[in-house]
Amino acid sequence: MNPEELADRADLYAILSAAFQPPVEAARQSALIEALADDLEELNARLGYGADRAVADLRAALTFCQGPDLLVDYSSLFLSPPIPAALNASVHLDRALMGDSLWAMEAWYRRHGVERAPDFKDHADHLAVQLDFVAHLLRLALGTEGATPALPPDSALAEIGDFLVRYVRPWMGGLVLGIRQGMVERGVGPTYKILVDFLVQVVEADAARLGSDVAAAGTEPKRHADPKAVIGADADAAHCRLCGKPYIRDKALRKMARLLDAKGLGTEHLDTCPDCRDNALGVTRKTPPALKRSARPRA
Repeated sequence: MNPEELADRADLYAILSAAFQPPVEAARQSALIEALADDLEELNARLGYGADRAVADLRAALTFCQGPDLLVDYSSLFLSPPIPAALNASVHLDRALMGDSLWAMEAWYRRHGVERAPDFKDHADHLAVQLDFVAHLLRLALGTEGATPALPPDSALAEIGDFLVRYVRPWMGGLVLGIRQGMVERGVGPTYKILVDFLVQVVEADAARLGSDVAAAGTEPKRHADPKAVIGADADAAHCRLCGKPYIRDKALRKMARLLDAKGLGTEHLDTCPDCRDNALGVTRKTPPALKRSARPRA
């Protein structure tokens, strides 16, 4: 993949990330209505996703939108309980908010230098965070992330494919169904349904092109080498159930595991490395950029 294509893909994922944030500000609403379809049309053509129908449908839907309409639709679909279509991946992957996949994703983010944005109040598995993380990896491959060390393009693309296959593609079907339900039950317009249709085509294409054999393994973390071989044969070593890396169980966890074993209770939930365990408050993305064209305000 050449630098121009990497840059275009980074732009596309950043734009989609911005599009799935709450359209609260009037400036963001205007940017979505006035320029989102143009941006997606241009990048779809340049990158060859074949999502022409979705772009045309989105343009038609946005033609009839006023700024507040977007916020009403977004709130009805993604924020107002009972939420028809959650934008948090773990709700779909784990059937629980802040499920195991959330902590696994946070391990990925930390590994690539992604930190909490103080003004971002949602969890690290929010769709906007996931998409911005992919854009971040693409910018790392381009060496455009400031002081952050560049990631070799082949490594970045492999990471992106793995991430999409594990944590994004598996829940897109549930998101589409939830949006359809919200449209019927709450009279929501088609804009976000069409936007998700476009996203699904992008994710499917990139996961198929870049993803590895983890496709059949769902969100099962990678298995690293035998932890006793890595850490030492005498260590109380295990694999982290979230990121898959070997680590040494600390004394308190060993004691707790023995007590649970004695009572015939499971201990799998204790098999979590310090990196994945310590971030209970969440590691989220940096604030993603606004939409692409210069006429759009920066987020």
